[in-house]
Amino acid sequence: MLPRSGYTCDMSVHLRALAFAAALVASGCGGSTSSDSPCDLRTAGAQWLAFSSKGSGTYHIYAMRDDGTCLTQVTNGARDDLFVTWSPAGTLAYMNAKSGRMQVYVRDFTSGVERLLDVGDLTATSPAFSPDGLQVAFEGYAPGVTSVSDIYVVPAAGGAPVKLTSSQGYSAGPAWSPDGTNLYFVSNRVSGYNAWRVATTGGAEAMIPRTAGILGRPLATPDGTGIAYTLPASGAAFTQVVIQTLSTGAIRSVTSQADGEPTFDRTGARMVVTSFRGGNADLWLLDVSSGAAVRQLTTDTGIDGAAAYAPFP
Repeated sequence: MLPRSGYTCDMSVHLRALAFAAALVASGCGGSTSSDSPCDLRTAGAQWLAFSSKGSGTYHIYAMRDDGTCLTQVTNGARDDLFVTWSPAGTLAYMNAKSGRMQVYVRDFTSGVERLLDVGDLTATSPAFSPDGLQVAFEGYAPGVTSVSDIYVVPAAGGAPVKLTSSQGYSAGPAWSPDGTNLYFVSNRVSGYNAWRVATTGGAEAMIPRTAGILGRPLATPDGTGIAYTLPASGAAFTQVVIQTLSTGAIRSVTSQADGEPTFDRTGARMVVTSFRGGNADLWLLDVSSGAAVRQLTTDTGIDGAAAYAPFP
């Protein structure tokens, strides 16, 4: 596997299974944007990313456009901010342990107003906004439990979490289908980690064949026909990003230059990955059809990764 930063907690064994997803993120500069800023979120044609970055000491959330402009520091707390996700409204959700246990916080990008997402007494990690922004899926741990986790959904405005999985090993890294009807996740309930799927209304969980050895969360393609995820690779590459067609099970390697943590732009024609191809964890923009690099997005000496595209404008 690729080298990774040493983020650990009581769930460290599980997080190692999601190792690439914990090999996070970039340092930078900037401040908040306003509605009349040249870096406004709603500028036509602009595609925004958020990601975690560790220059030294602590992971913070940053945002930037995928043309490399408008780098903005979003958070600046004393605890690590990890696994960021966007809503269509321009809010961000991420996990942080400043309350004493890992919880999900929701923050408006422009105003900076932040609130705790109430999930009761659960420990909450790896949030993911639904496509309509009305719900948040997360990996939850019951009080005192570290060896079993489940996938939950909760209204983004607040309410009671609903458990969708059946308490078998770790169920982690939820990611929504584009139509909001399914959640993909990883679980170690059957001979190592595989990708799984469950309907967002509940029901039977199904393992997706040929996904053994998956690292980090699976991500649905924007057209809903496949999932992208990270797998180990041979030789110096360490890891590769693949796309699996759900109807046939066919797997295509997109890139294998020590890459992982894919996130698609709105069109599905490009993706951003975390890559160690230059010897450091940086963000790279790639062409999905060819796997060719479009541009390197971060070049600092910190750790940059776990990027998420915004679903607007």
